[in-house]
Amino acid sequence: MNFIERFNVTPAIVLSTIVTTVFSLTTNAADTGAVGGPLPHGSVWRCTLPGIGLFTGAYFGIVDASTYRNFDGKRGSYSYDSKTGVLRLTSGSSKGLAYQRQSEKNFRVLDDKDKITAGNCVWNPVSTIDGKW
Repeated sequence: MNFIERFNVTPAIVLSTIVTTVFSLTTNAADTGAVGGPLPHGSVWRCTLPGIGLFTGAYFGIVDASTYRNFDGKRGSYSYDSKTGVLRLTSGSSKGLAYQRQSEKNFRVLDDKDKITAGNCVWNPVSTIDGKW
């Protein structure tokens, strides 16, 4: 069984993830230290872990000024500090997950001591907040 069959993803999803990851890496080089502006409502962020690939448990979407959606479609509340770039999921099934914004289109997953991990999340312009990710 290949990757596409095992994780039930389409080649278009694989391609869009690759494109957004490459875009994020090139954006990070230019935006080092940038936190970015407000979180765009309706944005979807796909996450990966080196050596593992897609990290669906950390995927998130920004529904509005206080609500996120996770990979399974469940919703909860979040807080975002635009000065530090730290996003915290404060309720719902993903409660406790935290991220730090690295650039306008990139977050890194934080551990429970607020240290940056290898988890990387990039904005995915192809996905919609109410669609299947």
